Amino acid sequence: MIKKLQLDDALSATKLQDGRIKVWIHVADPASFGQPGSMIDREALQRGTSVVLPTATYPMFPEKLAMEGMSLKQGTNCRAVSVSVVLHSDGRL
Repeated sequence: MIKKLQLDDALSATKLQDGRIKVWIHVADPASFGQPGSMIDREALQRGTSVVLPTATYPMFPEKLAMEGMSLKQGTNCRAVSVSVVLHSDGRL
């Protein structure tokens, strides 16, 4: 059985009128779900990292929270840190 993958980062891009491209980098913010030392924080520290395999995903956080509340979902408000850069035609920022 293949489990639904969590999406903890994403990219989006828009071409600007002057030809440059604005790229947005979005990274899920799981720290907003628990304070340092909380039960969730201790569980994540014990697991160390999420493991994504072709046939299964083993998240660092409890599965329901990682796959639902902490995932980035298109078209919904999500807890994330987002930054943008503008790329010139020669690749300069």
